[in-house]
Amino acid sequence: MTRQQFRLLVVLYQFVAFGLLVVSELPEQFLPPDIRNDSGQSVLDVPGNSFLDDIPRLIYYAATFLNVVASIGLCFGKKWGRSLFVGGVLAILLSSWLTDGYYLGGGWSGALSYVTNLLEGMIIALIYFSHLRRMFSEHQESDHTANAI
Repeated sequence: MTRQQFRLLVVLYQFVAFGLLVVSELPEQFLPPDIRNDSGQSVLDVPGNSFLDDIPRLIYYAATFLNVVASIGLCFGKKWGRSLFVGGVLAILLSSWLTDGYYLGGGWSGALSYVTNLLEGMIIALIYFSHLRRMFSEHQESDHTANAI
């Protein structure tokens, strides 16, 4: 895989992740009738919820923002982008474990979730276990070389 293909993979991941965010938060009345019953619906809006019940959702949104920033770093070959991306994925995983009793996913959101998880795994494998891992160390070395000249 070339660097350009890797960058396209990261951009594709961001589009799918954004689609997952939209579909999972979209109210059921705005969906077409044929997929209305198959969508993941959030039930966090039930009366009586305290602020503490919304913490996993806030963690999810913060981690999603971190993944956008990390993806920019990955596209430019920044070493901090690798660590931030893995941290964001772990934070999203943590928030999904915390919300297991509050969130029902299926249909479109479930399908996009599987694709998002697959792309996350591919990106992590590529940035740590393929020849593309050199992209992050070579970038740092070239910066030091340019500063020395």
